[in-house]
Amino acid sequence: MQLEYYKKIEGRRYNAYFTVEASFILPMVMAIFVILIHSAYMLYGKCLLTQDTYILCFRASILSEDNNMSPTEYINSHKDKQFGNRYIGNKKPVISATQNGKTIKASAETEANHRAMGRYFLIPQDGYQTKARAKVSIFENAKHIRKLTRIKDIAAGISNSKDRKKKE
Repeated sequence: MQLEYYKKIEGRRYNAYFTVEASFILPMVMAIFVILIHSAYMLYGKCLLTQDTYILCFRASILSEDNNMSPTEYINSHKDKQFGNRYIGNKKPVISATQNGKTIKASAETEANHRAMGRYFLIPQDGYQTKARAKVSIFENAKHIRKLTRIKDIAAGISNSKDRKKKE
């Protein structure tokens, strides 16, 4: 019985080139997957930081008047609530804000220390820094709407006075 089994196995001969190719290809494929995941985390962190910085500036331009504080004070007091704990593998972002007239500028930065595959040449060994900037103009909506309404009323009044003069 055993002899027949060994005869069946001897009929199947596998070449060694498949094993050698797999030993080269598999590590390369795994490295590519890790690089893709690492790049996705970098992109996610950059997008999230940019979005949070802009939202914080935008809210400061609108809500700072309601809270009786300057936009930079608003940004500094609400940064912890905005940034939260969403930054995977990154340090808590540091933000600095300035106001120049009706323009608010903010810049935020964070740092990540991802050391997975640090010995390979394609991924930075010490991690990376992510920076984002936002620039928002203070736009007083109520005053702007009143001004547009007033201009519309004046234009309607001028149009009505021209119509009256034509009828006379």
